[in-house]
Amino acid sequence: MRELEKEEFAQTHEICPLMELNATLRWSRLLYDWCYQHQEEPIKGCDRDIQYPLVLDAQDIAHHPAVLAKYCKLIGLNPVHLKWEWNVPDQKIQKGVEDRIGHKSPEAVMKFTLDNSSHVLKDKTPAIVDIGLERKGWDREFGISIGEQMEKWVREAMPDYTYLRAKRLRVQDA
Repeated sequence: MRELEKEEFAQTHEICPLMELNATLRWSRLLYDWCYQHQEEPIKGCDRDIQYPLVLDAQDIAHHPAVLAKYCKLIGLNPVHLKWEWNVPDQKIQKGVEDRIGHKSPEAVMKFTLDNSSHVLKDKTPAIVDIGLERKGWDREFGISIGEQMEKWVREAMPDYTYLRAKRLRVQDA
């Protein structure tokens, strides 16, 4: 978020509303419930563990490749083309993609981690999230006031996260 502010895509007064919007899962849960309730009849695949609409959890995607392979098959994509490692062009590591003098494009800001990594970053999706520990990092990155607010938003989002996570796509061994 600070990078969006630094590159002038978001003003200082817009950062907290953007963070709050990104911290909530309320709208995702409402959309999930609406889609589930408005199916002509609940869809069940041949596999008894498939429940529609499909929900993916980032932790599963990073740590259980079989989940993403299963998802690909369900939506008609060939999982053979999934990549867990890739080459990083040297010029992206050095300066990023710029579209105007001295500024990165919005796309470059949002894709910075992906463009500057060579594999799926599993440490970004731990099995257990310690909100108190995360808070310390938020305080360092954003300051105590915003760190405190982020902790509040995350704690408020946990019931929706838990609800959606229970509906997620799974594989037998994941």
